[in-house]
Amino acid sequence: MNYFIKQKVRIVNMSFGTSASIFAENNLNLGNTLDERKEVAKVWMENFVQSFKKAFEAAPYILFVIASGNDGEDMDSAYDVPGLVDLPNVVCVGALNHQCAPADFTNTGKRIDVYALGDIKLLDETNSLQHYLGTSIAVPRVTNAAAKILQKNKKLSAEKLKKILIHDYNKNNRIFCK
Repeated sequence: MNYFIKQKVRIVNMSFGTSASIFAENNLNLGNTLDERKEVAKVWMENFVQSFKKAFEAAPYILFVIASGNDGEDMDSAYDVPGLVDLPNVVCVGALNHQCAPADFTNTGKRIDVYALGDIKLLDETNSLQHYLGTSIAVPRVTNAAAKILQKNKKLSAEKLKKILIHDYNKNNRIFCK
């Protein structure tokens, strides 16, 4: 966070995250059963949420564009971090499919501010076409839109920038489905 503040960064793309389920599956030392590990993981996730929240609150002029997660669940039950952080300077992004509907894999729910296209085809190092899916693909599209808006009006606060993104999305979600 200190780096972002020192560099006067205005928008941060956060195409990453983890959920309580994934955390529990990969950390066998959290409990004897998967259910025990999930309960412990939820406590860890809540601590992560509070840490992110504290960091984001320290920089209210920075817009943090975060991935909702790829569990195909409601955000509240998925316990996805940093997706659970809900602040005026945070935009939570879900993924759309090519029909401009929420993708099967995306987390959903009231915490999601906007959705954007969540897949891309790219050439790999062998020049083979690969298809990538995820909310991490959707986040840069929203970050790009935010940067273009901010470029036109550098004095916008992060909160106002978020409101513009949500308004434009609600007006015509196809702007994030290209």
